[in-house]
Amino acid sequence: MSAPVLERVSAIDTKTHVIFLVTAAREWDMQAEAIITIEPVSGEELKIRGWFSSIVLSNLEKNSRLTLIVWNMKNNDGYQLKGRCLQKKDFQEEFIAPGERAIPRMECELTIRIDRTIGLSKQT
Repeated sequence: MSAPVLERVSAIDTKTHVIFLVTAAREWDMQAEAIITIEPVSGEELKIRGWFSSIVLSNLEKNSRLTLIVWNMKNNDGYQLKGRCLQKKDFQEEFIAPGERAIPRMECELTIRIDRTIGLSKQT
C-alpha cells in the first residue's frame, strides 16, 4: 500500500468518516455493512473489525474480493480500497430480532490486502 493510503487510513476520524465493507458472491449479489474499526498492519494489509451478517460472511467464502468505501461526511468525498480478504477471525455471535425471524451476525476481524485505490467525490 502506498504511503498516502497508509496516511489516509491512519487519519480516519470516526466522527466524520463512515466506512463500509462491500462484498459480492457474484456481480449482481452485493451486500454492504458498516465497519467499526480499520487499522493499517503493514505493506498493503489492513485489519478491519465489525459485526457482519451471514450474507456478507457467505459472500466472502465464495469470493474473497471486496471493497472498502471510506466516506468523509464533512468534506463530502472519499475513496474505495479494493482488495482481497486474507484471513477471518471470529469473536462472538449475536442475533438481531431474536425469535422466529432471527438474523445472525458475527463479530469478526478481517485481514485484507489492498490492490487498488479509487478516489470518490460527490458533485454538488
